[in-house]
Amino acid sequence: MEHQIYEAFENWSGWRRFKIAKKVPESSEITSFYLTPEDGVVLPSFLPGQYISLQLFIPKLGVYQPRQYSLSDAPPSQQSGSSENYYRISVKKESGKDVSMPGLISNMLHADFKEGDIVELTHPTGEFFVRVEEETPLVLISAGVGITPMISILNSILSKTPSSSRRVSLIHGAHASEVRAFSNTLKRVAQQPNVQTTLFLTTPKPEDAEGVDYDFAGRVDLEKVGAERLLLGDGAANYYVCGPNSFMADVQKGLLDRGVSQDRVHLEIFGVGN
Repeated sequence: MEHQIYEAFENWSGWRRFKIAKKVPESSEITSFYLTPEDGVVLPSFLPGQYISLQLFIPKLGVYQPRQYSLSDAPPSQQSGSSENYYRISVKKESGKDVSMPGLISNMLHADFKEGDIVELTHPTGEFFVRVEEETPLVLISAGVGITPMISILNSILSKTPSSSRRVSLIHGAHASEVRAFSNTLKRVAQQPNVQTTLFLTTPKPEDAEGVDYDFAGRVDLEKVGAERLLLGDGAANYYVCGPNSFMADVQKGLLDRGVSQDRVHLEIFGVGN
């Protein structure tokens, strides 16, 4: 199976050198890294929702350490501007800088790696993805940094030519407005006639306006979302869920309890923060 996967990658096997072209803060915790190939060769496309592996050399260990990150933008062929040739990942800075604790690589990326520095990536892959050419209704449910593959999916659908009329319902939860990434993107997609957004904030601040900055206080609650925005009346709808493992387990159970068949529920497992 591994050999078949590498065969599908054609002229790209193993690690490839990329330059950090831009670092863009998306929230107080999450930064996007725009990565361009050092050799300048046009990047292959990928399926929205897939991930890449990234490796960094750890001087204190004397070895390379790999981590996996979801791609957080549309594939290069769908990005605006004919000269664009990048992959984007959006990394949450996890707590803990000690080697034995979560957060080693994410802290290095945030603090030590600057624009112009080199990292190494593998070809995009993964079984959590959406095919843009299809029109199957989608419900995207995420929490925290689990929004990253959902943004790739949304940007890919909305950049489709001719414009897609695919029905999409995005449900996202964050602890607070300052840690919620892609706020401007969420406002933009909410204006699309075929997209509905439902936003939860666990602890809204006094300046956060209900109905503007968020829809519901508290954690993501499918009961509050309701059957219409969950597209429960559409037996063809597919559900993509990404976030902490306990969150995904709760959402999956909630969907199954509401009559959604298991084959229509897709989970992206994020490991311990890295």
